[in-house]
Amino acid sequence: MREARFQNVASSSLVLPSAAVHTVAGVVGFCLLTALGAYVRVPVPGTPVPMTLQLVAVLLAGFCLSPRQAAASMGLYVAVGILGMPVFAAGSAGVVGLTGGYIVGFVFAAAALSGVCGDSRSLLRRSFAAVVAVLVVLGCGVLWQAALFGVGLMDAMRFGALPFLPKAGVEVCLVLTAVRSFDALRARRAADEVERGSCNDGV
Repeated sequence: MREARFQNVASSSLVLPSAAVHTVAGVVGFCLLTALGAYVRVPVPGTPVPMTLQLVAVLLAGFCLSPRQAAASMGLYVAVGILGMPVFAAGSAGVVGLTGGYIVGFVFAAAALSGVCGDSRSLLRRSFAAVVAVLVVLGCGVLWQAALFGVGLMDAMRFGALPFLPKAGVEVCLVLTAVRSFDALRARRAADEVERGSCNDGV
């Protein structure tokens, strides 16, 4: 059931090609959205790690896709970047650079959010899942810097995590609002379809 979150899969086998198209569209679409988020780059004084809008794409992927689909979407983003496509932030060395941990963390964060949230529409559970995803991204970034670049753990946290917490909080709130708005829109459309069906049935 969780696998069908991004797919309107009916029991008929005739719907399967459409379901596959929806799956591919979701995986590729959120990969592209993550790449676009990298182009919004704001330098942060005192740290080599810039601010981007990629976290928004990661959170949306986690809410809209199943865990495997979300991981595949972010994994595709990492893969096309490794292959040389210009999908990483300007000035970034990609997964081999100082900020590579955040990029790798996108894969785990999107899957973790999707898995923790499940099909729940509870604001509390969704908020917790989003916070988990943020901590996964920042944690991967910090550990990457400490393990591979010899940055002290406290320094890595001071320059690679703490400055980004306020921004992450705002992004979480925006994404949660967008997801709830989408839920409301979907519910209204479903109600309209039921009402139209009732009218067509006649007396």
